[in-house]
Order: sequence, then structure tokens, then C-alpha cells
Amino acid sequence: MITKCDPKIASWDPDGKTFTVYDKDRLGAEVIPKYFKHNQYSSFMRSLNSYRFKKIGVDKQNDSTPGIIYHRYSHPGFIQGRIDLLDSI
Repeated sequence: MITKCDPKIASWDPDGKTFTVYDKDRLGAEVIPKYFKHNQYSSFMRSLNSYRFKKIGVDKQNDSTPGIIYHRYSHPGFIQGRIDLLDSI
């Protein structure tokens, strides 16, 4: 889902160990319904929490989009390109 997502909505971070959601509204409207039976970002976040993903902080964009908050998540079994680890989630 993250790999196929528009990078303006969500993308892997450079380290490949975390991903960031940049536009939660578009994620809910455009991406989540392709993979789940709902379109609610809040439900998606609850799912991440139930699978022990960690919200490792929020970043605020600087000058171009003041007030916008990004959500960053990590899980030791969710690393870019490491499908062999997915069973640990």
C-alpha cells in the first residue's frame, strides 16, 4: 500500500524503516478503500495500533504548508523491501 501510494499522500522514509502519512484525508478517500472495507483514517490508525505499530512522532511542514501535521509510523516487522518479516506482524 505504501509503495504504491502517491508520495504526496504517504511514502516510505529514506531509512526504509518508517513511513509517513502526509495527507490523511486523501489517504482515507483514495488509498484505504483499495485495501480495506472502509475509508476512515481513524480506523486505519486503530488497526496500526492493534498490530503494535508505533507512532514515532509528528512533523510539521515548514513554510510551504504551515499547520499541516504529518504522522510517522514504524514496526520492526515492517521494513521496505523485507516481505520476509511480514509474518512477525
